[in-house]
Amino acid sequence: MQPLLNGGAQERGVRPGTENVPLIVGTAKAVRMTMEGMSTHIPQLQALKEELIRELMNMNGCVLNSPAVPDRGAPHIVNISFPGVKSEVMLHALESEGYYVSTQSACSSRYAKTSRILRAMGADEQVAGTAIRISLSPEHTVEEVRALARSCGTIYEGLQTGGTNA
Repeated sequence: MQPLLNGGAQERGVRPGTENVPLIVGTAKAVRMTMEGMSTHIPQLQALKEELIRELMNMNGCVLNSPAVPDRGAPHIVNISFPGVKSEVMLHALESEGYYVSTQSACSSRYAKTSRILRAMGADEQVAGTAIRISLSPEHTVEEVRALARSCGTIYEGLQTGGTNA
């Protein structure tokens, strides 16, 4: 790393001057507030996640990739595969109905299309290549989660019975 400014030897010669103590304190406070806020939402998010999983698993052929146990994994993320329908196709079909999902985590979005994590978990190419990632927030409601699951079912059924699968 090259220094942005010239001067003293602080920060191992990368940044001169005194540490910005107010900024450090403000950052610590923001992190504490975020963590406290999230902990109050965890039970709500887990309940939404459980409802979404319950609704999605009523569909024939879906494969749950997220842990089925409520307190395992992130309380707000569901990863599910729709074998026979490429993840990008499902993503765009849901997008056209106003639902925004992803095919993988944001930190992996510029890498290979098939999730290396799902592959490492033992998922075959068919399951790993058809996975979508659904993220929930405290603003979502049970009704919205159920509507999303219904849309997933309708889209999945339609794509399996003659819709495009490219």
